[in-house]
Amino acid sequence: SPRPANAASVFLTDPFELYWEVLYSGPADQLRAEFYIGGSRDDLTLVADSVSGRREAEGIVSFTYEAKVEPHSEYWWMVKVISDNGKTDEGGPWRFSMRNHPPTRPEVIYPSNNAVDIPVRDLVFSWEESFDPDGDPVTYDVYIGLTPRLTADNLVASGLSGTSLRVDELRVFEFSTRYYWRVEARDSFGGESFSTTAGFLTEPVPARATPVNPEP
Repeated sequence: SPRPANAASVFLTDPFELYWEVLYSGPADQLRAEFYIGGSRDDLTLVADSVSGRREAEGIVSFTYEAKVEPHSEYWWMVKVISDNGKTDEGGPWRFSMRNHPPTRPEVIYPSNNAVDIPVRDLVFSWEESFDPDGDPVTYDVYIGLTPRLTADNLVASGLSGTSLRVDELRVFEFSTRYYWRVEARDSFGGESFSTTAGFLTEPVPARATPVNPEP
């Protein structure tokens, strides 16, 4: 029972472990394992030898190796178990591929949800930075609309590398109007995550100043 299983698609973890077990009733310290890994089944490299076994249950000995793997890659691997008397048992080769982690969920900062008296001019939207577990570059798309159901029609900016957006030149905001917005974080491998949708109310129409007539 190899882990990852053959043809599995898995996320990168730290550590990333290869695991295999054999049936063996003798002492576990009578066995050692060799691990092989590579980019194809015909190009496997010995990466660890003399890996000690661990007794999992009666008659079962397991072997684990912490492998160095890269995101968005495919690997082949196999194990050879050797006993003190020279007998061998092989498993594999098996194949696994690394799945893409989406970026972490961005969170809106300003305007926050249910904020009021938001100015209609010089308005800068801001949000928290997203982290990509695979180390991929992250860009952001910003959606703004008049209903909580934001669609592609509400996209006002895309491919942003920073965590703020001044929108004065992109659209005009009305006084005393409720708007909704959210941010989408994306990586270059199709991973995406959305912030919650925040609603805010813009400022009312400013009152006109009443002129004061000077005394005669």
